Amino acid sequence: MSENSENSEPTDPTDPLAPIGVGDDPPAVVPPPLPTVWRHCRVSLFAMLGLFVVVAFVFWGQHFLDEPEPPALEHIRYGNIAGQLQLVLQGKMIVGQGLAAEKGGPVGVVPDIDTSLTAMADQVETLDGAAARALAALHFFMKPDDVDGALARLEAVQQELEPGEAEIQAMVRQQINSPGTLTPKQLDELQYQMHWFAHPLLLARENQSHPDRQKLMLNVMLLFIFTACVAVCFTVGFLVGLVLLAMAAVRHASGLRIFTFDEAQGGSQAHLWAFIAYLGLMGSPILLIALKVENPTLTALAGPVAFFLSILAGVMIAIGFSRGSFGERTRALGLHSGRGIFREIGSGIVGYCCVLPITAIGGLVTLLLWWLTSFFPATEGAEPVTGHPIGEMFFDASALTRFLLLLLAAVGAPLIEETMFRGVLHRGLRRSFSIPVAGLIAAICFAAVHPQDIVALPVLAALAFGFMLIREWRDSLIAPMVAHGLHNGTLMLGLWIGTM
Repeated sequence: MSENSENSEPTDPTDPLAPIGVGDDPPAVVPPPLPTVWRHCRVSLFAMLGLFVVVAFVFWGQHFLDEPEPPALEHIRYGNIAGQLQLVLQGKMIVGQGLAAEKGGPVGVVPDIDTSLTAMADQVETLDGAAARALAALHFFMKPDDVDGALARLEAVQQELEPGEAEIQAMVRQQINSPGTLTPKQLDELQYQMHWFAHPLLLARENQSHPDRQKLMLNVMLLFIFTACVAVCFTVGFLVGLVLLAMAAVRHASGLRIFTFDEAQGGSQAHLWAFIAYLGLMGSPILLIALKVENPTLTALAGPVAFFLSILAGVMIAIGFSRGSFGERTRALGLHSGRGIFREIGSGIVGYCCVLPITAIGGLVTLLLWWLTSFFPATEGAEPVTGHPIGEMFFDASALTRFLLLLLAAVGAPLIEETMFRGVLHRGLRRSFSIPVAGLIAAICFAAVHPQDIVALPVLAALAFGFMLIREWRDSLIAPMVAHGLHNGTLMLGLWIGTM
């Protein structure tokens, strides 16, 4: 023994800093602490309050603030555009079912036309003139000899017609009673007002070999084929996703690591403030509506300017005020190639399969909420949002505009939203929260800032939660971007085919 060891005091075995092996009994193994909701307290309450405020502000502006009426057009279309869009898709399905019946479809597969039309009418919250004309056109096309039934559909309007709309009703009534007697000017007006429904109305008494009728049937069959292919792909993807999620759960329960996301890499409060700046600037045009600013130039410029400034501010704050080198800062946001671009693209497709079962759960909750809202009377004058505004843009858009909208939804939106939500926001939240809590907070934010109906919040949140799991799995944003683009692109392509 050395002199130092002889003169040293005996070591207390209860000392927590004592080396292992000192004392009679080995020290007890202390299990790691259980994860808590607020794990490290690295995010200030002030930052979380700011996040709540901007999300609540955008949510309020999207759902409860009445936007000013657009300038009056010389040539207006009557009726609710979103409702007509829904009727177009349902109407084509009914026409396709009738075509299947003509071709000798299986008995029981093709429902009764009257039952289908009545179900469509019941789904319309308030049967306006445009919806009544659409149902009358479908009835006349499917049953050209049942004039009284078609006229009964036309007269089943549940609200007062707008000034000038009675002329449109009269033209539809004339076409049903005396087909082929409308003037060219009346035909142009009828086709403008009724959109796709003018075709079945005008072609009801034409022969099966009529070119326009064949074209109509071809368009309907294209929608049927697309719907069938998507249904098969989604069903297979759903089943594959269930198997993969079960395998991941077993792997996780066995203690094997399935996520590559590094929660300690480059996280800082700057990411939360970057997202707050992004969302605050993005929603700033809501102030013009709240303040009832009616300057058309300012209103037209506010949206695009706020859009570009919000993305610029969000990315610059997230990268400029976080720690590490520039490469480390961008990598912390998921802006890297992961294990290879093509491998990440494939992972995005596989990951989307896992998103489908999660989204299905949110969809069931949405359907439940929709069913529950049917028991409560609608507020007088309230016009609930029935879908994303981009869907209404498809209604009258040209082919070039539709292509640009498809690019915006399938490419632009995933690039921006994944960068800000699964990149910036998720990085800031994961600094202090566990995976489920951080994912749930970000999912609620994602759903709240979208302009769909309030009852659609669960399915949107479930979709966002699934994209978050892909981010945790791959760390790179390429995979969630691919999954997001695949989802949006499928919906928009179906909308394009459905409104051709």
